[in-house]
Amino acid sequence: MDQKKALSGKTHFHIRWAPPLRWDSERFDTREGAMAHAVELKGPGEFLKIVEADETCARCKGGASPTDDTQGTQSGPKL
Repeated sequence: MDQKKALSGKTHFHIRWAPPLRWDSERFDTREGAMAHAVELKGPGEFLKIVEADETCARCKGGASPTDDTQGTQSGPKL
């Protein structure tokens, strides 16, 4: 089985950045892992949300644009 397909079948997390609105394409297995990565990359004036996704994740399947804001459930603090 394709690893990307297998990984998209469970809960995972992505980072949504703003401004401008954009998504980090990297997939994280834990909210903590996503947050640690985001804190390292966050620049002045940037905000982010850690977004929970599941097996329907369009980002993991390659079907979502970097600015599409319709995927996932927003969770965690806005930084």
